[in-house]
Parts: sequence; C-alpha cells; structure tokens
Amino acid sequence: MSEARAQHPLIMADELTIKVVSGASEALHLHVELGGMTVLALKQLVEQQAPRRFPVAAQRLIFQGQILQDAKLLVEYRVEAGCALHLTLTPGAV
Repeated sequence: MSEARAQHPLIMADELTIKVVSGASEALHLHVELGGMTVLALKQLVEQQAPRRFPVAAQRLIFQGQILQDAKLLVEYRVEAGCALHLTLTPGAV
C-alpha cells in the first residue's frame, strides 16, 4: 500500500460490492472514488453498469441497516473499500 493511500484510504478508487436483493442472487463489483462520491452518483453508476436495468429513481441503497440519502457522500455513512451495500428496488420498478 502506498504512503498516500495509507494516509487517505478513502480517496483512491476502490471496489464496492452491491448485493441486489431479489429472487436471484446477484452482485455487482464497482470501482469508485469513495472520497467525493455521493449516493446519487453511485446509483447512476449502478444504472450504467448493471447487466439488468435498475433505474436510479427505483433504487434504494442500504448500508448497515440504513437507507442511504442521495445527496450525502458515501464517506458520511463510513462506507469503505471492500464494503457491501444492498440494493432494493421500489415495487413494480423493474
């Protein structure tokens, strides 16, 4: 690990796992910039990179039992590299 990364582990691109809560077991592995990424930006990335369509407006991201608010930064929720978040969709969205 580089010295810069050791001092600022949340500002480098790191992997997050997004576990889709549905009938089938599905997980997305995304590389993100945790230091400045908002929840909304992560939802947009999920919409772009998921093999199935998950519209941003239909997504609910959950971390440690808490629904994440779009305007907040991921680091405000203490999301770190290697963390797993859960994705649920509003009923009838997909």
